[in-house]
Amino acid sequence: MAEYLDQNLNPAAVRPFPRTLYSLVAAVALALSAIIGYTTYLGISTQKVLMPLLNAVHTIRTEATMAHLWSEEVLEKDPDASIEEVWGHYDRAASSVAFLINRTANRNTLGIPINDPELIRTLKLLQAQLTAAREITIKRFELRGSAGIGTEIDHAYDKAYRELIRTSVGAETRLDRFIEKYMRTFYTIQIFLVLISLLLFLISGVAIFRFDRRRMRDAGTIGDQNRQLIAANQQLYATEQQLRASNQQLVAGEQQLRASNQQLIAGEQQLRATNQQLMASEQALSASEARYRSLFADMAEGVALHHLIYDAEGRPADYVIIDVNLQYEKILGINRDTVIGKTATEIYGTTEAPYLADFTRVAETGVPYRFETYFPPMKKHFSISVSPIEKGHFATIFTDITNQKKAADLIMLNQERLAALWEISQYKAASEMELLDFALEKAIRLTNSKIGYIYHYNEERREFVLNTWSKGVMKECQILEKKTIYSLDKTGIWGEAVRQGKPIILNDYQSPHPLKKGCPEGHAPLSRYMTIPVKINDRIVAVVGVANSDNDYDDADVTQLSLLMHSVWQILARMTAEDERQYMETQMQKLESLGVLAGGIAHDFNNLLTAIMANVNLASLQMKPGDRLTERMTEAEKACLRAQDLTQQLLTFARGGAPIKKITPLVNIITEAAQFALRGTNVKSELILCSDLAAVEADPGQISQVINNLMLNAAQAMPEGGLITVSAENTRVVPENLLPLSEGDYVKISIQDRGIGMPKELLRKIFDPYFTTKQKGSGLGLAVTYSIINRHNGHITVDSAPGAGACFQLFLPAAAGQQALQEHSAEPLIRGKGRVLVMDDEEMVCNIAREILSEIGYEISIACDGQEALELYGTAQTSGIKFDLVIMDLTIPGGIGGREAVKKLLALDPEARVIVSSGYSNDPIMSDYQDYGFRGVITKPYRVADLAAAVHRALHRNP
Repeated sequence: MAEYLDQNLNPAAVRPFPRTLYSLVAAVALALSAIIGYTTYLGISTQKVLMPLLNAVHTIRTEATMAHLWSEEVLEKDPDASIEEVWGHYDRAASSVAFLINRTANRNTLGIPINDPELIRTLKLLQAQLTAAREITIKRFELRGSAGIGTEIDHAYDKAYRELIRTSVGAETRLDRFIEKYMRTFYTIQIFLVLISLLLFLISGVAIFRFDRRRMRDAGTIGDQNRQLIAANQQLYATEQQLRASNQQLVAGEQQLRASNQQLIAGEQQLRATNQQLMASEQALSASEARYRSLFADMAEGVALHHLIYDAEGRPADYVIIDVNLQYEKILGINRDTVIGKTATEIYGTTEAPYLADFTRVAETGVPYRFETYFPPMKKHFSISVSPIEKGHFATIFTDITNQKKAADLIMLNQERLAALWEISQYKAASEMELLDFALEKAIRLTNSKIGYIYHYNEERREFVLNTWSKGVMKECQILEKKTIYSLDKTGIWGEAVRQGKPIILNDYQSPHPLKKGCPEGHAPLSRYMTIPVKINDRIVAVVGVANSDNDYDDADVTQLSLLMHSVWQILARMTAEDERQYMETQMQKLESLGVLAGGIAHDFNNLLTAIMANVNLASLQMKPGDRLTERMTEAEKACLRAQDLTQQLLTFARGGAPIKKITPLVNIITEAAQFALRGTNVKSELILCSDLAAVEADPGQISQVINNLMLNAAQAMPEGGLITVSAENTRVVPENLLPLSEGDYVKISIQDRGIGMPKELLRKIFDPYFTTKQKGSGLGLAVTYSIINRHNGHITVDSAPGAGACFQLFLPAAAGQQALQEHSAEPLIRGKGRVLVMDDEEMVCNIAREILSEIGYEISIACDGQEALELYGTAQTSGIKFDLVIMDLTIPGGIGGREAVKKLLALDPEARVIVSSGYSNDPIMSDYQDYGFRGVITKPYRVADLAAAVHRALHRNP
């Protein structure tokens, strides 16, 4: 038994799992890992080496295409296209070619050799073709206007572009072959990997099967042994030991099975990794395709792909849209889903496919074509490029050039408007109506209309007054009683241009409209209608209407007509201003002619008044208080003062009668003059004076005289009484005001009456000297007013109509500062002593001066002119009994007057004291007497007290 046990329970008798199988499984697993690693390496290498090359070829094609498109846009003068962008596309294409040549010449990158001579030759050819295309582009830019579509250089450029595209396709084909080659290797390795995995599974299965059979056999042996041990109780312990050993062997076998299972799981994971790599490669290919789709979808131009449809006889009948990009939808406003697979006639609603002949020629000949067209279904202008794809297939690339066309049309309209303005400005019109007739015909032609009209508009009366109708209207109009004046409130839609203050357009005049009031029977038929208001300084002065254009009126027509008529009104205003200027020059010549006469009369009259007033004063001095003649003398003095006002008006016309200006506030002058002028009348005044009214540099007396004259004129225009509104405000005159004044700040004074008014034909005459419409009047008031305002560098206007009163407006230049006027009270009679020499050519003046000065204590000598005065003064100086004072008349007809005499006198005696006296109170010497060497001034006519005060001041005031 012991021998039996020793023999059957020997561990060597149970054979273990074969070591060769272990080695075989390990070798297969190692080989499988190596194959998987190499496969991964090969896929990554292929993606890193070949895909950039393929992308570079795509970049070359894309950039060349974009350079081609943008160069066409530059030549078409697209404002969004630039030459720098064309060169940028060429530079990126050239960089991609250089990259390809560098990566493919004698390289073995990452174990993938790419030294294909044919590919290198293709890339160098591609580089040469790209350079040639760039050179042709340079020539086209240099030629510009002679290198447009259809020219010889355009065909050469298209040919070079096609050759470049074909060469790039060849390069892409060579690269695709490399990819296919390595993909075949990749697939072979994958198949080999699958076979190895299957072999491994087979070997593992056989080993397990054999081990299982051996284990079953050993189990049978152990069972026999157990039965023998049961039978032999003595061998129980040994048998138990054998069973434990066998159990351990079973555990080891189980562990081996688990290890085999883990190897199988690892193999499955490797297969999954390989599958993921395949999916990554597929995604890369999808991404490449997506980039092409993105380029198609993101192009700035609309793109559509088509194929032709032929009829039974083999002739092109229509074409179907295969695909479109986003810009197609945006430009045409048609959804992509509604056009794919549809024919052109279905999409665009036409009886024939648009441009079928041109598209067929491109699709069948393979020659690209480009043209510009107006597409009626879309009411747009397009620039269309047609390119062949394959036989019967073509692509259209188009851009909306409607705005460019409109801009070009607008430029043409502007040129036509400028030409019309030039013709109007050069037109020698005899009257305002003739000019507007000519301008209306130009407006009709500019807007492609058939008829038109111009109505003047009066805002105060809210009335339209017909100025001119076009000749076409007169031919078609059958109205028997044609009106020329229309009230705004009674007008229909054509009055809306005034009511709304903006243009009105009706492109379907026959359709119902709530603002229409109908047309009188016989009115010219209207189809399309446009009317605009003409505004000057925000004031509507006219309305212009045109009608019956062949095309719809639009904003461009409104702009052109508005600009034309605004310019016409400025031309009209300049014509009016020029007529006014010529008229004013004529008036000034008349005034200057009268000035000589008026000055002489005023001077002589003042001499007479001097004698009269002085004698009245002397007589009053000699009367006793309470004498009944004192009142008569006072009235005589008042009459002299009123006569002095008349001479003051005459002096306004005289040469040298310039105003004596100083900075003068106007509020008090206007207020006092208005109140004084209306005193004792049944007319009231309403003063609206600006609180911060600027001062003016003016003669206060003359401005007061102007206000007084205008107020009296307004009061006389309202014999039944009424209200005169006087307003004053600060304003700024600019060239657009069309006033004959320099640009700057002014004070505007308006005097508005509610009188009977004046007809237009009389307004130009009211400033003429001696012109008057009143039974009582000298005709000098407004002439004096005009002369004063003109000498103050101002302007006066008048606006009036019968029954509407009159409004005078004064414009005076504003001064920078203000100073209060100084009022002088009446001088008291001052007596004195001294020798006085009086020089005057009027004997009456000399005599009365002798009487006055002798009366108040002075010793008097008389000289009739400057020469005699100089001789008397020199004789007195030599004798040692010199004159204390000399009074010189400023003007001595035929002799030396005060201006010359004082110079010679001061040369003889620099200490001489001289007073200037004159009847020309407006002479500048009278205000600036000190600048000419005089010590004082006395204006004729003067009173006794005035002369006494002047002599006293001259004798006792230091220079």
